[in-house]
Amino acid sequence: MEPNKLNNPHDLVVRELFGRPEMAVGFIREYLPARVYALLDPATLDRVNGTFVDKELSAHFSDIVYKASINGKPGYLYLLFEHKSYPDPLVGFQLLRNMVKLWESYLK
Repeated sequence: MEPNKLNNPHDLVVRELFGRPEMAVGFIREYLPARVYALLDPATLDRVNGTFVDKELSAHFSDIVYKASINGKPGYLYLLFEHKSYPDPLVGFQLLRNMVKLWESYLK
């Protein structure tokens, strides 16, 4: 992609920064409650390629998924970064749609 032709620079920044496991671990450690973070084995963090955000919502959301060992079992961390200029009462529903897409992908 040419630098002058960025369609969504926010998405690019999020994916570049938090697509790096060492950056994701720092973010997760800082923002998850300590008791939840303690269940995660950060050495097992492995990024899952792809996005689970619907195309019509991609102007507002960026997502990154990691597989990891959580409490000794395989699990997923779904990081969703939202950037809207107004409060949206449907954001919970939008998040649920994205999570269902992730689960459907996992079941395939």
